[in-house]
Amino acid sequence: MGRVIGPYGVRGWIKVKPFSESPEALVDYARWWLIQGDSESAMRVVDARMHGGVPIAHLEGVETREQAAALTGTEVAVRRDELPEIADDEVYWSDLPGCEVVNRKGEHLGSVAEVQGMAAHPVLRVVETAVESDPQGAAEHLIPLVPVYVLSVDLEAKRIEVDWERDF
Repeated sequence: MGRVIGPYGVRGWIKVKPFSESPEALVDYARWWLIQGDSESAMRVVDARMHGGVPIAHLEGVETREQAAALTGTEVAVRRDELPEIADDEVYWSDLPGCEVVNRKGEHLGSVAEVQGMAAHPVLRVVETAVESDPQGAAEHLIPLVPVYVLSVDLEAKRIEVDWERDF
């Protein structure tokens, strides 16, 4: 759902860069999972609100600016079963990494490495792995996650069809 980008104030609050289309949704959860490397822990949200377009929160046990600063870079998540149901034509961004991306011509463009939240719209970062014959040939595509470019998403098949040329 997001990543801690630093402390907010001096009383243990943190700022979070949201990874969702609705950044304000994160402040509605009473418990966040903080993930740092292989370590994860559930933290109770004492208070949270939006400030300047980003969520800020006070987590139980984080009382100083130094404790909050130590969380910088930590991923923020909520349990999948706590997320709201989505419509048939919607997807959770977290379901897209690893999906194979092909264009209308059937050309394999790579796999989704991540979904980046940008100001105007989210972007798929698609990475094509290098092949033995051309190790320097790995390509990266940044494809806007909008209907004009993303034609279909099949999560069962882990496949996304796009209107995007290989040389874009």
